[in-house]
Amino acid sequence: PVVVDLDADKEYGIANTYKKLAARTHPAFVQKATHEPTSYSHELLTFSVSQNSGRITLHYKKESNRSSFINFDINEVVTEETTNALEETQTKRSSAIPTPVSISFENDAIGKVIQKLDSTYLKSRTDRKQSCNEVKMFVSSYLSLRGIERKAIQTCGEPFSSKGLAQAAAKVISAQALEKRNQYGGGTTFSSSANAERYSGGAKERAEERLKEGTATSQDMAILQGQNCVWCGEAMSAASRKAKSVYCSQECAETGRIRRGGMFTSSMIRNQAFALEAGVCQLCNIDAHGLFLRIKALPPAQRLSVLCNVNWKLPMTHDALERLLQDPKEGSFWQVDHIKAVAEGGGSCGMDNLRTLCVPCHALETQKLRGRLKLTGGVGSSGEEEGAGKKKQLDIRSIFTTSR
Repeated sequence: PVVVDLDADKEYGIANTYKKLAARTHPAFVQKATHEPTSYSHELLTFSVSQNSGRITLHYKKESNRSSFINFDINEVVTEETTNALEETQTKRSSAIPTPVSISFENDAIGKVIQKLDSTYLKSRTDRKQSCNEVKMFVSSYLSLRGIERKAIQTCGEPFSSKGLAQAAAKVISAQALEKRNQYGGGTTFSSSANAERYSGGAKERAEERLKEGTATSQDMAILQGQNCVWCGEAMSAASRKAKSVYCSQECAETGRIRRGGMFTSSMIRNQAFALEAGVCQLCNIDAHGLFLRIKALPPAQRLSVLCNVNWKLPMTHDALERLLQDPKEGSFWQVDHIKAVAEGGGSCGMDNLRTLCVPCHALETQKLRGRLKLTGGVGSSGEEEGAGKKKQLDIRSIFTTSR
């Protein structure tokens, strides 16, 4: 193995010389050298991401994060090899943990972006070089985030440091959830405590329950009559009522359609998951949506060979395999999975607890969940939920019992 003292070589001459050799022995080294070009005692820039275009704007950190009004697109500063490598990871399913893609940059393109910044702020060549490295660190960190984390960075509207971007995104998501809980006065389930129910229902569902019990309030009646929002219970504007909307805002609509339950909830969740992650499996990185479109366009006789070439795990039964080959559906290629399972307290959640998985990865995660539930005696081990605070004792002999 090649050992390189990164602190001893600030210019990374050694790192660049042994980059390919080190990649064969320790891939994480390349990631570290790429994501953390060097360390500085202070930062010069912060970054914000446009919610509409996805372009990254640079801010002057020393001047209270004042915007420079200089922005760039990620595709403008990464190399074509990096773009191809990112696309390649999505074309073939990997049964092992995928190796992180090493991000390479177009130094000339980054240099042109930095040259547009205020020369009185970046006074020396060292400042300009540090700024280039901070751009690289931010882009590398941003590309490693999940879709829900990128959305949080975009919607927050505030500039972020190039360091600790994942932690900052997690804080934003938590703060947004807390804000919603405070906004709705605890009436709607935003609690982080364990919830084994898949959907919690909204203001309308609670109003219907109280009406049956004879304890409905005037606000409950307003909700049932269509004057208040069915999710948060707040009064709707005249324009919303005229349009016959049942939600008072786009935010309530997005959240309520996911967490209230109902006939169209599954399709709503899939739509929002696709908008965030585009049908790309978050475990093996295969573009399952792209694979579906490819399989759909092929004649049935060619579909099996393509699925085998991408290491797709085929269904176990003959009927399921025939359905996949003769009439492929998108739901047979990717699904939405709870990161924290419903049976383990992850029910009634938002998009932060949901992720896109290809069908083989989803089946594997479900198999692991069943194993955990069997050991703990939780929901799913026998189809019934154990009593509060009680766990089913596992008989060790059952592990070695075989069916005859």
